[in-house]
Amino acid sequence: MNSFISILILIATCQMTLAAEPLKVACVGDSITYGHGVKNRGTRSYPAQLRVMLGEDYVVRNYGRSGSSVQRDAKRSYWDAPQFKAVLKWQPDIIVIKLGTNDACQDNGNWKGKEAFKKAYEELLAVFRELPSKPKLYLCTPAPSFPGNPGRREVVMEPIVVPTIKEIANEQNLEVIDIYSAMKGKANLFPDKLHPNAGGLKLLASEVFKVMTSEEEVSK
Repeated sequence: MNSFISILILIATCQMTLAAEPLKVACVGDSITYGHGVKNRGTRSYPAQLRVMLGEDYVVRNYGRSGSSVQRDAKRSYWDAPQFKAVLKWQPDIIVIKLGTNDACQDNGNWKGKEAFKKAYEELLAVFRELPSKPKLYLCTPAPSFPGNPGRREVVMEPIVVPTIKEIANEQNLEVIDIYSAMKGKANLFPDKLHPNAGGLKLLASEVFKVMTSEEEVSK
C-alpha cells in the first residue's frame, strides 16, 4: 500500500511540474514591436513591459524586426527576417502578431492593395498554425500613424489595413487586439508621428495584456 501511495505522489508531483511550465509568448512585429527609438529597449519595449505584466507564468520574447512587412515582395519582408525563422524554431504557445504598418507605406512601393495584403497575412497565419506547438494566435491592428510621418501610411491605415486584419480575425475565429483604437488621437505618444514612446509602448502592452488575460485560462 505504501508503495502504491508513493507512486501516486510521484505521478501527482510530475503533473504539477508539467502544469507549472511557463507559456512561451512570441511577439512578432516591426520596429514598434522591436522598440525603435526607445531608451532601454530591453526593459521598455512593449514585449518587455508585457513580460512584467504577465509574470512568471509566461516567457515573453521580442521577435520584432524594424521595417518589416507582411507581404513577401515588400521591402524587408518579415518572411526573410531571421526573427521569423527564430519564432518557428522556438515553438511558442502564443504568438502576438503586430504587422501592417510598413505594408501601408505609400512612398516605397510596399502598398499593393487590400487583396495582396490579406493574402500574405493569411499565408503567414497558415505557417504559424502548422507549428507542432499549435500556438494561440492574437492579431493586433497597427498603431496609428499621424500626418507628417514618412510614407503617408494614414491614407490606407484606418480605411483598409485595420478593417482587413479584423476581417481575417473574424473569418478565422481569432482574437483581435485593437491597438489602433486604443492609441487613436494620442499623437503626444508618437514623437516622430510613427513610433510610440515608452509611455505609448506601455499602453500597447496593457492592451495586449488585457485581451490575453480576459479569458479564464490562456491555453495553447
